[in-house]
Amino acid sequence: MRKALILLIVFILLLIVPFAARYMQYYTVGGSQAQPPPIFDPAKIALIATPPASEFKDEPIMDPANLSGGLVLLDQAHDNQFRLEEINFLDGRLAARNFEMSQFTDGDLAAALRPVNAFIVITPIVDFTADEIRAVSDFVERGGRLLLIGDPTRFGVTFNEDEFFGFTVEIDKNQIPLNRLANEFGLVFNGDYLYNTIENEGNFRNIILKSDGFGDDTLVEGLDQLALYSSQSLELSAGGTAVLTADDNTWSSATDRPGGLVLAATGGNSRVLALGDIHFLTNPYHTVYDNSEFITRIADFLTDAENRTPTLVDFPYFFDSPTNLVFTGSPEIGAGAFNEIIDLQSAMRQVGKTLNLADAPQKGADTVYVGLYNQAEEVADILAAHGITLVIEPPLEADPTPTPEPTAVNENEEPNPEDNTEEATQLILSDLGNVFMSGSALILLDQQDESRTLIVLAASGAGLKNSMQRLIDLVPVNAESATADCLLQGDLAICPTNINDEVVEAELDTRNLTVEDEVIPSTTGSDAAEELDAVYQGSISLDESVTGTLEAAERHAWTFDAGPVVIDIQAESEALDLVLEVYDSNNILLDSSDNAIGAGGETIFGVDVPESETVTIVIYDYLDETGTYTLTVTTSEFSDIGSGNNIFIFADDDGEPLTSGFTNALEITDILAPDYAVTVWSAQADGPLEFGQLDPYDLVIWDSGDYQMTDTLLDEDTLVIFDYLDNNGNLMAIGAAPTLLGTTELALTSDLEVSGEDAVLLDGLTVGEVIPLVESIETAVFDFTPADTADENVTVFLTRGPESAASGQPIGIASAENSLSGQATQLLLIPFGILPADYQNILLSNMMAWFAENG
Repeated sequence: MRKALILLIVFILLLIVPFAARYMQYYTVGGSQAQPPPIFDPAKIALIATPPASEFKDEPIMDPANLSGGLVLLDQAHDNQFRLEEINFLDGRLAARNFEMSQFTDGDLAAALRPVNAFIVITPIVDFTADEIRAVSDFVERGGRLLLIGDPTRFGVTFNEDEFFGFTVEIDKNQIPLNRLANEFGLVFNGDYLYNTIENEGNFRNIILKSDGFGDDTLVEGLDQLALYSSQSLELSAGGTAVLTADDNTWSSATDRPGGLVLAATGGNSRVLALGDIHFLTNPYHTVYDNSEFITRIADFLTDAENRTPTLVDFPYFFDSPTNLVFTGSPEIGAGAFNEIIDLQSAMRQVGKTLNLADAPQKGADTVYVGLYNQAEEVADILAAHGITLVIEPPLEADPTPTPEPTAVNENEEPNPEDNTEEATQLILSDLGNVFMSGSALILLDQQDESRTLIVLAASGAGLKNSMQRLIDLVPVNAESATADCLLQGDLAICPTNINDEVVEAELDTRNLTVEDEVIPSTTGSDAAEELDAVYQGSISLDESVTGTLEAAERHAWTFDAGPVVIDIQAESEALDLVLEVYDSNNILLDSSDNAIGAGGETIFGVDVPESETVTIVIYDYLDETGTYTLTVTTSEFSDIGSGNNIFIFADDDGEPLTSGFTNALEITDILAPDYAVTVWSAQADGPLEFGQLDPYDLVIWDSGDYQMTDTLLDEDTLVIFDYLDNNGNLMAIGAAPTLLGTTELALTSDLEVSGEDAVLLDGLTVGEVIPLVESIETAVFDFTPADTADENVTVFLTRGPESAASGQPIGIASAENSLSGQATQLLLIPFGILPADYQNILLSNMMAWFAENG
């Protein structure tokens, strides 16, 4: 699967590994012969003692170019497996340098990178798209900094059959989504963890790094010793340079050779830093040895703006505050110009930039020049430095008569490029060619000096007004579309003024400018497709099926506008590995589906299309191959999707029965039916689950009754449920030996005891209360207590009672938003039907209420 198996990480690694470890042997590594790597338990990271804290004190030297501060963007859009408090120390070092960390949670990454100096990506388990990778690559090419942090405790796992105790866990670098981004810069995160049993910092997985393993880099210059915890190694290709290399006694769990293992490296012309461990950033590990100073060097790396080269569409974030706005030609400014100036000042103020109206530029300050082509003499030298010449022949003289009022653009009529007279020449000469001034605005960013200058010129006052509105539209971070209709090349843009038959005016007269002069072009389906880098195919209607043929590396876009309605979107192909996406009218991603592996189908359920709104459906092949597909839009059965009311009960009744062979799906349905929309699916009667089938549901109840899976852990149904969880689904697993536990140890259970502190789960119950079961039954046993995990969000609310074997061991476990998971999950390790009837209602009601708060 392409998706990380989140539930296994939470319940298998945290619960099963301590049990399995009793069967494992520990071998010391020495000499040149490889030994089996020691058992690696991610849950034990926080239990390791640390050396005394270092005495390093951060005293940042502020770069004069960065006195106004800046932004660092933190990726939170790819199911990143970390908590914000884990990077508090790094965030504090950034704040000391007057940089603020903002979060990217959704939307257009290229636009979000416009105002920032650096981008931080930590342990994602959702792939970056091709567009996102291109956006980050362009960002780095323009001097932006990129920090990539991996960690073997935070990525997906694969499972190999093992005769001894069922399976072994391995990290698969092909299932590390961070590599799709890292590979662009000559870096690869390996699917391993590193260990050293000869010399370490309190534990074999805590690698000590000394100066003889430091690269020639200011990040580690002058440091003596570092410690990284639970690190994976990196491979480097062309352009990659090692920063931290382990000694010859450090081994990789994935190979039989020690030495030469890289834990940190740079790439992308030294603008990309990759690290194989997150734990050294956390408290208290950031205080160990020279770790604190190393982290401050990372903060210096992220805030270094020396080579950051903004582009024109980064307006206004390339300005150092304050900035002066100057009208070329020193015209008399009327009230008609103030609306745009005030709006532009307000928009810039909201992003921390100041704009002042001035009568002349000030030395060393950033400047915005606005004016007419005929009054651009004072910026002629700047234009000439960029190969731009303005030609107006014959020269224009001021006309004492009022300027004719321009007409609005007719969408079906091309602007008239003719000048006022047949002999007149009114052209912009540049590397873009010769462009008529009429109907065209020129926007140029000059970065030749320490200060930056933006020039905005148009043929008329109305055209200039519309061009200033374009600047206002550029200010929001997600405003890339504000230049979608412009011809862009380097720091120069030629944009339409949207004024039909525009007259090239001799002087600026702002007295008669009104809001009605502004023309906002409409957005069509082809416009939306172009912005989404797709080929527009047309519209699709409700209950209609259309076919299309994708060429190599091609994306198709279809539009749907028959709202108000909630729809399901289905795409099928016999040859293609399809990816399906749907965007709203602002081209913001609403949902996507990439569940099937290879040829098959993808479905997006429950898309709400309001009245007068248009959604865009994008479809492409994951491998960029050629083939035919069918796309269908139907009315959705899930009109209340996301309400918490859609429940799917999967009766997993095709395993080996421990007693008579039963599930309790009907009993659970009887309790839930008055308040929820319940769908029941039987493995025996209805067959295997399909990828995407569970996506519309707010909760899946996986009821295995008294059945136990004895053949294999990862059957088809299990993989479908894990995929649902990876899309932030919620799971309640009920049964004597739930399928996800495999063939675990069993013991006789006769009663339960209420435990824990969760008020919702314990509503109507008392801690210590004993619940006798209707009958005794063999159920799964865990050698597990809440102390076995550092995650405070794992709650035990029922244990085996005093009359049961293995008394005190967990029976009811809940996990909400813990560090390794993004959804709410519960385990109830008994068949639901052997609970007394009154307790069935109490417990199920409490468990559903807990999901309402945590799911």
